[in-house]
Amino acid sequence: MSDSRLTPVAFDIETSGFDADAVITVAGFAHGLGESLILNTGGHSEVDRNTLVRALDEESTGTAQLDVVADEGELLEAVASFVTNQLNGDTHYVTAFNGETWNGGFDLPFCRTRFLQHGLRWPFGDIAYADMIQVVDRFNTQDQTDLVGVYDVL
Repeated sequence: MSDSRLTPVAFDIETSGFDADAVITVAGFAHGLGESLILNTGGHSEVDRNTLVRALDEESTGTAQLDVVADEGELLEAVASFVTNQLNGDTHYVTAFNGETWNGGFDLPFCRTRFLQHGLRWPFGDIAYADMIQVVDRFNTQDQTDLVGVYDVL
């Protein structure tokens, strides 16, 4: 009998703010082999990629991959490429903390808007999703509501 459980891939974004002209500055995936991080430099050429890779490697629990891009459009294309090439709807699901819930969430609605504004196809359409906010709020009896604490609980 085959194992039909899906493998979780955590997803998170950071943005320049919450207003209409805010952009995604960082997108990240954490998976069984490590982490994949996409950094939007906003066109700043003085970013030292090697220093960032060393720092990421020190914090990583596995293999850390860093893609440095110049703008949000390139970041979204890199996210779409990761989802298309690395995730399989038959074997993976995406999870986040307050990424998208029945009455709100942040990460996926924000991303969906940005993909639309850039005229890019939504890459997550065939991938299952589970939000962890209800699980953590219900079962976490410790005071670990920050992102690191939430992923430690998971």
